[in-house]
Amino acid sequence: MVGCDDEFETIGHKLISHSKKLEVISIVGMGGIGKTTLIQRVYENTSIISHFDVRAWTTVSQEYNLEEMLLDLLGCIGKRSTVGVGSTIEGDTSNDDPPAIGLTDLPAININERAISNDPPATRLRKALMGKRYLIVIDDIWSTKAWDDIHTCFPKEDFNGSRILLTTRLKQVADYASVSNNSHYMRFLNFNESWNLFYKKVFEEKKFPAQFKMICRGIVEKCQGLPLTIIVVAGLITSINKESLNQWGIVTENLNSLLSMDPEERCSKILSLSYYHLPPHLKVCFLYFGVFPGDSKVLVKRLVQLWVAEGFLKLDLNKSMEEVAEAYLQDLIDRGLVQIDKQSPNGKIKSCRLHDILHSFCLIEAQRENLLCFINENNIDVAMSTSFNPKACRWICSQLSHLHLSIVRAWYDDTHTSDEEIHSFIYFLKDFPRSYEPWSSSFKLLKVLDIGSTLILDIIPGEIVDLVNLRYLALSTSVVLHKFQWFKLRSLQTFIVDFHGYSWKAEPPYILDMPRLRNVYFTKGSPLYLPKLVQENLLTISWLNVPEPLWTKSDLTKIPNVKKLGIYIGISMNFMPSLLPPGSLDGLADLHQLENLKIAAKESNLLVGDFQLPKVFPPNLKKLTLCHTYLPWDDMLLIATLPNLEILKLIGYAFYGSEWKTTENGFCKLKYFQIEESNLKYWSAVANHFPALEYLILSYCQHLEEVPADFVDITTLQLIKLTHCCSSLVTSAKHIQKERLDYGDYKLVVRDFHTLPQRKQLFPERLLGGYN
Repeated sequence: MVGCDDEFETIGHKLISHSKKLEVISIVGMGGIGKTTLIQRVYENTSIISHFDVRAWTTVSQEYNLEEMLLDLLGCIGKRSTVGVGSTIEGDTSNDDPPAIGLTDLPAININERAISNDPPATRLRKALMGKRYLIVIDDIWSTKAWDDIHTCFPKEDFNGSRILLTTRLKQVADYASVSNNSHYMRFLNFNESWNLFYKKVFEEKKFPAQFKMICRGIVEKCQGLPLTIIVVAGLITSINKESLNQWGIVTENLNSLLSMDPEERCSKILSLSYYHLPPHLKVCFLYFGVFPGDSKVLVKRLVQLWVAEGFLKLDLNKSMEEVAEAYLQDLIDRGLVQIDKQSPNGKIKSCRLHDILHSFCLIEAQRENLLCFINENNIDVAMSTSFNPKACRWICSQLSHLHLSIVRAWYDDTHTSDEEIHSFIYFLKDFPRSYEPWSSSFKLLKVLDIGSTLILDIIPGEIVDLVNLRYLALSTSVVLHKFQWFKLRSLQTFIVDFHGYSWKAEPPYILDMPRLRNVYFTKGSPLYLPKLVQENLLTISWLNVPEPLWTKSDLTKIPNVKKLGIYIGISMNFMPSLLPPGSLDGLADLHQLENLKIAAKESNLLVGDFQLPKVFPPNLKKLTLCHTYLPWDDMLLIATLPNLEILKLIGYAFYGSEWKTTENGFCKLKYFQIEESNLKYWSAVANHFPALEYLILSYCQHLEEVPADFVDITTLQLIKLTHCCSSLVTSAKHIQKERLDYGDYKLVVRDFHTLPQRKQLFPERLLGGYN
């Protein structure tokens, strides 16, 4: 964030003031002025985090669903690791798999939580907040009705210093929700702040010649301090060939004609100018963001797969389609049109988002070009009118709780011709009908069908396998798959299935033998087995179920190009806990493209010594996650030698034992190290055992007494995050931080959550054959 330090201090002071009464603080300002960016910075500040017991965030928008908002808040409160929002390093304990339940970054709660809980979400939220000092952020609220709906769901009496922080564009909403002295009106950036923001985007990143600075200073001055305008203008400038003065002259002349307008009209016109300067292949990718609801956090891996399925990408013989898509996304980010939401520790973008002004522009432009039909409660009457022609749209998206595919089919059939154009149908709510009529004859050219965010389907229409052009399919179901002739879907590239209450008694369908599959995500324990034939297109498989019939080392050679692989050690065909034969995973060494490997056992299936690591790991492995594997700490000697490992996550007693001594010449590239749930008590290590470590994340390590003192000498270390750990561990981490401060190094941050005053037995010890 550039500038607004004074506003940051003002809001921070209001949040941690001595007032014990619940207070509502409103941030008011026009779209694009930086309200959300400001409160993200406040929300992630260390002093704010330590002041509150609970933090939670929800985004409202113009069209809101109260239950979804409450589930957002419950999801934040329910996470073991307190994870922030905004452009952050994503290092929490969440599953790396794209959720089979939909496209957006949904709260970390069960898809059917509302169905299986006796209490409504409002009651659960009240109980979760009762007696705690909480900070609730309600971002982008548009009406007094939305405030009335949600604030009644908080505890009625609160005198412990809790705070509610909301952002809005409307003064009347702020005045309604807050007392007068608690409404803060965002100011525009002054010229120096505006120039610093522009300079960072243009001259620091792209190294434009200095002679262009005088031209740009005039442009920045006319942006009149609106951050969104400055960022988009900077993105437009950086897209110009820096050697072409003629191009610069044309663009700056166009900008000068726009920058004399009032701020809102000027911002809209600049967005249009930036859009029209996009090359054609980026225009359609940008407009596709319109299929997501406003303020969505869009998972990049999912967005990439959709772009691939839609056929937006130019073929590049030197890059995979996924690499091309990631380059397209980076281009849109560099132009200021897309924002980074979360990044992984190795710098890869995990999720992104559009500013709501950009999303509104995207939605209008996609509808104007007859690409998108977005159906919700506000436009259903228009959509059902006789003038509506969905055949003209390529993408149909729905947020209607009562919309059946049969309605869409009826609309479509009214104008049915031989040149059907609908390519995508995406559904975002969780209350889609559990079964529906056959409909595939109306969508013969369908490429994308995503109804994975729905309730569990009891019936999958058999006609689905007749959608021979389908490239992307996401379902949530309890139906066994062997009944369907999936081999008919010869164009399918991405297949996502979330199984619920699944049991397997018949011969498994060899899903991975479908010829064009690139990405497959099935729930752990589902019938996903290695293909019978070699499949070179497969890039992502999660979760591969083992053991399986005829599991041998050579079987892994059937997926030679896989880059991401999840292996689940679950239940055998006769429903008894099963072990892998020794050496079963040694074939992993032959997967030279594999970069991300996850191995998880069914909880309570394994004892110490039941599972053995492969003798050799893939040579290019960058990320390794182990869960419930109960390995002895001595086995870390093998993992430490992996030459390219950057991220290591040990979840749910991945290793078991009270003492671990690391050795030299290990973890040479490891940046991110996480341990969640462990009985580790003594950890002996020195700085050169982890020469590149940047992030150390420890949670539910209630026995561990201290962070190795020599970690003070790891100069790369930026964050130590401790959750549900004992106080002595927190003290040792803060001592390391203090020593670093004494050296003049302010880079290291220590964050602790739910610290235990003394070691407590949070989880019952298991009987592990006397292993100590």
